[in-house]
Amino acid sequence: MTPDSLPAENNRTYLVQFVDAILHNSFAVALPDDHNYSQTGLSANIQVVVHQHKVQALLQVEYILILNEKTKAGYELNFGILGSLQSEEAMPQAELAEYAKIYSLSFLWPYAREYSSSLIRRMSIDTPPLPIINPQTMTKMMVDEGLVQVNILDDTE
Repeated sequence: MTPDSLPAENNRTYLVQFVDAILHNSFAVALPDDHNYSQTGLSANIQVVVHQHKVQALLQVEYILILNEKTKAGYELNFGILGSLQSEEAMPQAELAEYAKIYSLSFLWPYAREYSSSLIRRMSIDTPPLPIINPQTMTKMMVDEGLVQVNILDDTE
């Protein structure tokens, strides 16, 4: 390769590997009689930490399930899925942070769906698991609403 045929630095591709995803935290509880929820709802946020070519991304999910419209009886499921990524050393941390910001939902959502499905089955709740989403659309919405937070730690922290 000649120097003119090398990709520009901003067009360089880097190897990023998905390492694992684990259940970070979880609780499920019946909604109290005096709750304020009127319908089934879902909220989520993502916290990303980047340090030395490694990423930990925590997808935090709150899933409110209203099982009876009249009595408003239902459950609150709240859980976090923690995923880890690792990049090659040549990848700048800022680029890794941007990658994690854009793709964390894509790699964590299937784990969240599987966990919610398993939990709902074990609780014998007759309701669907988390919905299938379009991660590109959902990520853009979450980023626009400030629901994806990224923190880059350097060696001095």
